[in-house]
Amino acid sequence: MEIMGLHYYREKVDAIIKFLGPSIHNADAALVACSDANETQYIKKEFLVGKLGLDASDPRLDSAIDKVCDLMGSDNRHKTRITFYYMLMAILEVEHTALD
Repeated sequence: MEIMGLHYYREKVDAIIKFLGPSIHNADAALVACSDANETQYIKKEFLVGKLGLDASDPRLDSAIDKVCDLMGSDNRHKTRITFYYMLMAILEVEHTALD
């Protein structure tokens, strides 16, 4: 299956859900606010660098975050964190095993 030009892998979704834990049930924590610079920096620092082990100085990280924000739409106020993280991993070509 393909969503937004990206292939869908259930294993990756399951790994993201496991990583996020109960926070996905909190309405505020379950959504991403692209207009909030603190939010996008948190995603970069805590998820891309902290959890996935990517290099913080890699310019692809900020580009990937911007791309996901654009793909999900600037007027979309319901960017789910699961989908957002999934798209980041797909764009950056990170396997779900990185979440183990």
